[in-house]
Amino acid sequence: MTETSDLPEALTARHAVFPASFAQQRLWFLDQYAPGLGLYNLAAAWHVRGALDPDALARSLQAMVDRHEALRTKFGLRDEMPVQIIAEHLPFKLSLTELPADGDAWALARAHLEAEAARPFELALGPLFRAELVRMDPREHILMLNVHHIVFDGWSMGVLLRELGALYESFTSGHTPTEEGQPIQYADYSVWQREQIQGAAMERKLGFWKRYLEGADSRLDLAADHSRDGAITYRGGSVPIEIGVETRQRLRALCAQERVTPFMALAAAFLVFLHRESRQEEVCVGYPAAGRTHSDFGGLIGFFVNTLVLRSRLSPRETFLSRVESVRESVLESSEHQDLPFELLVDLADRRRSLGHSPLFQAMLVLDDTRDVTLALGRLETEPLRIERRFSKFDITLELSQRGGRLLGELEYSRDLFEAATARRMAADFCALLDELLADPSAPLRLPGAKQPESLAEPAAETRPNDRLSVASDEEHARLHRAISAIWAEELGIAAIAPTANFFNFGGNSIRALKVINRIRGQLGIDIPLRSLFQFQTLDKFCDSVAQADHPKRRNYQPIAAVARSVSNKVR
Repeated sequence: MTETSDLPEALTARHAVFPASFAQQRLWFLDQYAPGLGLYNLAAAWHVRGALDPDALARSLQAMVDRHEALRTKFGLRDEMPVQIIAEHLPFKLSLTELPADGDAWALARAHLEAEAARPFELALGPLFRAELVRMDPREHILMLNVHHIVFDGWSMGVLLRELGALYESFTSGHTPTEEGQPIQYADYSVWQREQIQGAAMERKLGFWKRYLEGADSRLDLAADHSRDGAITYRGGSVPIEIGVETRQRLRALCAQERVTPFMALAAAFLVFLHRESRQEEVCVGYPAAGRTHSDFGGLIGFFVNTLVLRSRLSPRETFLSRVESVRESVLESSEHQDLPFELLVDLADRRRSLGHSPLFQAMLVLDDTRDVTLALGRLETEPLRIERRFSKFDITLELSQRGGRLLGELEYSRDLFEAATARRMAADFCALLDELLADPSAPLRLPGAKQPESLAEPAAETRPNDRLSVASDEEHARLHRAISAIWAEELGIAAIAPTANFFNFGGNSIRALKVINRIRGQLGIDIPLRSLFQFQTLDKFCDSVAQADHPKRRNYQPIAAVARSVSNKVR
C-alpha cells in the first residue's frame, strides 16, 4: 500500500453508492457465474436454554444493523462494475419458527437449519443478513445467524457476537445501550483500498508474489472416486475431525521448541498429507489472512479477509522439522505482502484457466481463531451447533479451530470428486499422519515415490542480537522497553508483561505479531522485519533486537482515518 498518502477525515455527507472492494468483486463474479447457490453463506447456530426474550434479541439485532453499514448493503452495477449500495436505514426482522408438536423435534430442527443455511441470498435485492429463532419449547430455542460472505468474514462473526451479547444485556436489564460510533465503515475501506493499489510499495508486493509463484505447479491431483469432468458444480459435504489430546500436547511442545505458531505446524503437516495423497513433489495450498492490518479495522464488520498461497516442494533431505521451518519462513514472508488482493494475485500468476479447477490451488487450510468467541446472552446457556455443509469451494478444505482446549473442525470435500467414505478416510489419515509426524519430527519423511534421505542436514544456529550494532543508550533502551512492553500488553490484553514473558505463551499469534510490528514501525519509527518477533520471543530479547537495529528507518505510515464521504459519484 502507498506509504505516504494521508486519508481525509470523515465528513457528514453520506453517499449511497461505493465501489466494491476487490474481494467483493470476485464474489459478485462467482455469484454471477454460479447463481442460485448458498456457496458463500456464513451460517452459525446455537442451542439456547433459559428464559429468552425474543423482543430484546430482535432489538439487539436491529441495533447491529443500524451500527454497521455492511449489514445494510446490497449490490448493483455501475459502468458494468459491481458497486455497494448502502441503505440509510434498513428494518430488520427476526424470523420466528414454531416446530410441529409431532415427530422428532431435533431431526426436524436440523433439517430446517441445513435448508435455511443453504438458502441463497439475492445480492441485488438484499438484505444479506438473516436471523431465525426456532422455538423448541418455552425455555429452549435455536438461534441461527446467516450472512453472505460478500459483507462478512470470520473475524466479523466475533465482532457481531460480542456486540450482540452486550446489546442483549442492556435491553434485558432496562438500560439504553451505549452508542458505539464507528470512525470508519467498510465502504471507506473499499475506497481506500483502491487508492492504495499503486506506487512503489505495491510494486514490491507484486514483485514478491511474482517471484514466489514463478513456475509453481498449482494443479493438485488427489486420488479421487470420480473423474474431474466439466465445470465445478460446488456440490460438497463435510465430515467432522478432532485432534486427540496426546497429539495436541505434542503439537504445543513442538511449537514452543521450534518457535512457530500452531497454524505453521498444522500447515506443514497438511502439506505432507497432500504430498502423500497426490504423490506430487510440489503442491500449493490456499490459506486466509485476516486482512485487518490496522487497528481501526478491528471493530468493523465486513469482508476484509484475503487469500494467500503456500507453496511446498519436497527435497531429498526432508524431515517434518525441515518442512515446519520452510513453512515458517514462507508464512512470515507472505505476511509482509498479505495485502495484495487475491484477485490481483490470480491475474498476476497468469495461469491456465480451467472450469474444472479453482485458480492457484485446489486445497485450503483454515485455522479459525475466532471460533473460540462465544455467544453470551445474559444468563442463558448457549452451545454452538454443527450445521452440515452442502457446498465445497475447493477439492478439499481442512478447517480447524481451538475451542475450550479442544482442536476440532471439519474436512470439507467436493462431491464431484469424492464419496463420503473417502472423505472420512482422509480425515482419519490426516489425524494419524499428524500423530506420526509429531511423535518423531526429526525422522525422514516417508513419501510414496520420494527418494529417502541418506543423512540429515545440520540444524541452523539460532540467530542472536549482535552487540556491535547497539545504537541505543541505557536511557533510550529503557524508554524503548517501556514502549514495547505497553504495545505487547495492549495487543495481548493483559495488564503487564514480565521481561522473560514469551509472546506466544500469552496468546500471541501471527495476526497479533503483525500488529505489534506495524505499531512499532508506525509509533516508534523503527523498521524491523516480522521475523524478528519469531526469532526473539521474550520481551527482553525482543527489545534488545529492536534497540540493536542497525539503521532504524523512519516510515510515514498513513493513519487509517475515515475516507471522506465526498468521494466522487463516479465509482472507480
